[in-house]
Amino acid sequence: MGGFQFNKNSAEEFVIAGGITNVVGDGEALVGGSSTVTAEDVNGEDVTATVLDTDTKSVDGNYLKCLCKAGTEALSPYQITFKMVTDAANTYIVVVAMDIMN
Repeated sequence: MGGFQFNKNSAEEFVIAGGITNVVGDGEALVGGSSTVTAEDVNGEDVTATVLDTDTKSVDGNYLKCLCKAGTEALSPYQITFKMVTDAANTYIVVVAMDIMN
């Protein structure tokens, strides 16, 4: 999977979302408690607690959302992984690259 990328300034904070439209079955829904959003820096280190506010993680229809809050240019690009689990026990993964541009 490729092509999902966005740029941000290190001081910017905004909500990002991973979505799964046109793939879930009728009546199938995302389960927020089982779904995760994680972040790794360019070195493969887990920086979820630094880059994301996982307390803001929420489900909105077929989208999993989370506040993106930080990052440094030296450790970018970051890989943000949305792991979305449905009530039918299906798992979907969307990976997004985040570049810090100051």
